[in-house]
Amino acid sequence: MNKPNSIIFILLAMVCVLAFSCQTRTTTTTVLSSEAKLSSLTFARNDSMPGLASATFTIEEPADTGIVYNIDSIDYGTRLDSVVAYFRFTATPAAAVVYTDNDTISLVGTDTIDFTVQPVRLFVVSADLSTQRWYKIYVNVHKVDPDLYTWEQMAPAADDFSFGDRQTLSFWDELFLYVNDGINAATFSSATGANWSKQASNITTDFAVRTATVHKDIVACLSKDGKDLYLSVDGTNFLPALTNLDGYEMKNILFSFADSLWMVVRNTTDDSYHLAASEDCYQWTVETDTLPVNFPVSDYAATTFHSISFRERALIIGGYDRNGKILNTRWSAEVSYNGVRWINYTVGKNDFGCIAGAQLIEYNQSLLLTGGIDDKNTLLTSDILQSFDEGMTWEIVDSTKNHLPDTYKPRYRHSMFTDLDSYIYIVGGQSLSEVYSDVYRGKLASVDF
Repeated sequence: MNKPNSIIFILLAMVCVLAFSCQTRTTTTTVLSSEAKLSSLTFARNDSMPGLASATFTIEEPADTGIVYNIDSIDYGTRLDSVVAYFRFTATPAAAVVYTDNDTISLVGTDTIDFTVQPVRLFVVSADLSTQRWYKIYVNVHKVDPDLYTWEQMAPAADDFSFGDRQTLSFWDELFLYVNDGINAATFSSATGANWSKQASNITTDFAVRTATVHKDIVACLSKDGKDLYLSVDGTNFLPALTNLDGYEMKNILFSFADSLWMVVRNTTDDSYHLAASEDCYQWTVETDTLPVNFPVSDYAATTFHSISFRERALIIGGYDRNGKILNTRWSAEVSYNGVRWINYTVGKNDFGCIAGAQLIEYNQSLLLTGGIDDKNTLLTSDILQSFDEGMTWEIVDSTKNHLPDTYKPRYRHSMFTDLDSYIYIVGGQSLSEVYSDVYRGKLASVDF
């Protein structure tokens, strides 16, 4: 006799005895329920297995066997070998039995169950013994560490240039790579970074490709002499913009911030440096305040992000000043009620010294910094630095969680950015003796949870 049938036989005998005894008494007849349905499943809190109590289970009732599962997976690494489970039914059943891989448990209230091997089966018999129901229970646990970054080399070389300046960015859900070696200039594109194709483009050796920046629905790029600003709506064909910046040399583009594109400009009359901003890239507002000497004009690391108070912020780290001196500065900008406020919060004790040619991005509510060279012209290591306090303090990431592939070499003047699918890209760059055009892509596991 199999287990469910033996249970029904015993219960049937008990009901017969109960019915016979009821005939000898004058009492109100009790109507037993014919329901054999599970209404909910919850797990008790367990400090050694955090996340169990937050599991929410869905119960599906197909014609044959019910399916029970949690849509949102429980935290990675949570043990399932000793789970205190609470089963609730639409009506009190005559019997409810759980079958695990190595045990049979008649439910009596608070039961400890091993969900390691799945599915765990639940057998329910209605109070009047007329209905029985099977359920398969699946407890989903994240199989990947949420703090783990997965990196891969997408391409050993994205272009066929042996030297020159490069800039890569994500635009219209496509990757664009601009190269200028002083003799030739070209544009390459790719969907994922794996396969690149040369595009028909009108960029020339006049383009300072390292200044190429996405602003709203255009790509902006300066000329090498700082006299012209070029704009493209498709990433390949550029037209000069007629700006109101007569009397100013455009030194570099900082970023797209607070609905405007920001750049550093030089007054050709008095040689003073200023910030300029424009929403449409044609009409520019030049700030009257002059920039201090220690404000960077080239090879800085810069990004924009939102602070913990949801204000839009920007950060610029290191770079070279107007005199070619390498910097150890942290310039921060924040959008406030009276405009954009800038401050240099470089402190006496820094987590790293002078740095240029590094790259900075915001990712998953933290800042990541890679690459660069120092004031001794020493190439920095391939360690990734991370800040959780908006750039005030920095630490080397845990290499067991976030480690670039062994093929990746330390570099500076590379490109680093994120795409619409939350992948981080690192493209190209150079060492003290080599120029790279390789492509790496990585993502934090929890981004997809």
